[in-house]
Amino acid sequence: MRAHLNKPFSEFHFCVGDETIPIFNDSRIMLPKHLIIPFIDDQSSLDTLIKSVFSDLTVFGPNLLLTVNKVILTTRNDFVHEINNVLISQFPSLQHTYFSHDETVDISKQAEHEDFLHSLELPTLPPHELILKVNSPVILLRNPREGLYNGTRLICLAFNGNVIHAMIAVGNHTGKEVFIPKISLQCSDPHVYTISFKRTQFPLKLYFVVTINKA
Repeated sequence: MRAHLNKPFSEFHFCVGDETIPIFNDSRIMLPKHLIIPFIDDQSSLDTLIKSVFSDLTVFGPNLLLTVNKVILTTRNDFVHEINNVLISQFPSLQHTYFSHDETVDISKQAEHEDFLHSLELPTLPPHELILKVNSPVILLRNPREGLYNGTRLICLAFNGNVIHAMIAVGNHTGKEVFIPKISLQCSDPHVYTISFKRTQFPLKLYFVVTINKA
């Protein structure tokens, strides 16, 4: 359903589902060559991948919803953060940077842990350093108010110190303009960090790249 505009890719999916393509040991299949970017080295192959998905980042200015149909899927959150930073640096328009306020729940531990908290990039929290530009695509991580939901995709329209003006990019409310405030988010997962802390930041992440699970 999602790939109906890309006929070769859609037909390939049907063949996989109908089991009409050759299957090798351990139920493996051979991907068509047009779906593969050959590996040369980390940087060269990443550059080729970016160009194949986002061939011209300047076209996103006049067509705000164009980025919604383009995304790079990866397996780990550190890859998401790394590649999103590469793409936002190449995206046209003026950069806006927002830094979070991180504080331990136990205030007595704040001075000891603050710098380390800034360095944490967690899948459930926005980054400490949130870099955005006009027309850049983002995904909502939490529900700041009624009508907005975790996972909603948005396009950034304008910025100020306390709110971000954005437009909903998918679903029944596509085109609706909203204002996103900063909110306080708590991380208390002992598997992530032994000290419970709160991060006050806009509940957004860039959406050029996303993990397969999040997608």
